Amino acid sequence: RVHDPRSGEVRRPRPGDIAVLCYRRAVCGAVAQELESLGVPAALSRPGLLRSHEGLLVSAGLRLWVDPEDSQARAELARLTGYADQPEGWLQRLLEARREAFDELPAVQELQRRRSAMPHAGPLAAIDEVMAGLSAREWCLSWGDSERRLANLEALRSLACVYAEGCRAQGRG
Repeated sequence: RVHDPRSGEVRRPRPGDIAVLCYRRAVCGAVAQELESLGVPAALSRPGLLRSHEGLLVSAGLRLWVDPEDSQARAELARLTGYADQPEGWLQRLLEARREAFDELPAVQELQRRRSAMPHAGPLAAIDEVMAGLSAREWCLSWGDSERRLANLEALRSLACVYAEGCRAQGRG
């Protein structure tokens, strides 16, 4: 229980009432989990946007959009979508096929189909096509913590909007 600074009454804690500082990230995670189990929402800093699964997915898709020969982007897409639950199978396939590895992956084929249909897409169209072609929203729903993941997708698109507007304002492509 906390004393409300405005009313002076005693009440249950609300977000913003308490801060818990931890020295190690693992401890922060455990404290946040325990607070959540008690019904107290906890905010915990997360890895950077582009290091999240959804950030990696969209980033790899954009890299493949820009360079259809990007084998690292293909491997990343395969790791996140086609082989998410088979890391050994992913590595074995990568070692066997190398350059042409994962060409048959539905996500890779769909991105290549969309790119061929829109070879001169700008940044907003490209990110929209990549997200749609990879079924990014559906992956976010399947990975759990969907609300945060979907918000991250919107944040990525928002960054593309800012970039496109900056290019327009500066008169460059």
